[in-house]
Amino acid sequence: MYTRWVDQKVRYISAMSEDQIDEETDFQETIGRFILASPPGEENDVYHSLETIVGPSKDISGLKDTYFHQLNIDQLFVATIPGSNEKCLITPFGEFDETHYIDPKGSRLLTFDHVSQKVTDTRDLSEEELPSHEEKRKIMEKYVDGYVLAHFPQGVSAVYASHSPEGGEALVICINSTIVKPTSMWGGRFKSTWVVELTPGKAAVNGQYEFFTHFFEAGNVHLHSQDTAELTIPHGDDDEAFCKSVVQKIMEYESKFQMSVDDSFLRLSETSFKQLRMQLPRSKTTINWETLQFQGKIQ
Repeated sequence: MYTRWVDQKVRYISAMSEDQIDEETDFQETIGRFILASPPGEENDVYHSLETIVGPSKDISGLKDTYFHQLNIDQLFVATIPGSNEKCLITPFGEFDETHYIDPKGSRLLTFDHVSQKVTDTRDLSEEELPSHEEKRKIMEKYVDGYVLAHFPQGVSAVYASHSPEGGEALVICINSTIVKPTSMWGGRFKSTWVVELTPGKAAVNGQYEFFTHFFEAGNVHLHSQDTAELTIPHGDDDEAFCKSVVQKIMEYESKFQMSVDDSFLRLSETSFKQLRMQLPRSKTTINWETLQFQGKIQ
C-alpha cells in the first residue's frame, strides 16, 4: 500500500551523512512523522515497511507505543468493545491517562492498548464520576447519534461533558467515519471535533473537520482537505431545542465542506490530472504502433 512512498523517503534519510543527522532523536522524530502521516487504516503497514527498510541497524520498536498513542487519539480511533459489536472512540477528550479512556455513551472506563489498538478491559463509571451536566450531554448525544446514523454509514460518535478554560460547562462532539478497502486499493476517513462552550444566553461553537483519502492502485494519490468553523448559538432553558439547533448547524457546515471537496476533486480531473495525461494527436485517435512497425515505418 504505502510501502513504495515510504521506501523512497526512508532510503534517502538512511543515506544521509552524520552531519545531516547528528542526533538519534532526529531520526526517531522522522520515523514518527511517517507513522503520524499514515493513511487511514494503514498505520501498521507503514510501521512494518519502516522496520524492513531501516533494517536491524536501528531498532524502532520502542517508538511504536509513543507514536501509535499520538496517532490513535489524533485520528479519533474507532475501537470495539470486547464481547460485542459496539464501537467507541479513543480521543484526547476522553483520556483519563495514556491507557484509560472514558466511553461516555456506555458510561464506562476503557483500558486501551495503543499498539494492538484493542480495548482490553472495561469498568462502569460510578455516579460520583459522572459529570454534573450529564443530562445535557445525553440530550446532545441523542441528536448527534441521529445525525451520524443518517449521514455516515460507518460513522461513530462520542459526546463528552467537559469544561471551558474559564470553568464553565462545555460539550465536545467527536465524529469519525472511516472506510478502508485494501482489495479495492483505497481508504478514507472523515473526522470532526466540535467544542460547545456554554454561557448564559448563548454558546460559542468551534469546529474542526477534515477529509483524508488514499488511492494506491498503480500509484500513490492522497486527497487531504480540512476546514474550521466558529459560530454563536442562542442558549436558553430549553436544552432539547438548543441541542437540536447545534447539530443542525454542524450538519450544515459539514455538508457544505463535503460538497466543496467533491467540487475540488472534479476540478482536479479537469485541470491538474488532465495535464498529466498524454495528449492525443490532431486526428484525436491513438496511434497503432504495431501496424506502423509491420509496415516498416518504424523500427
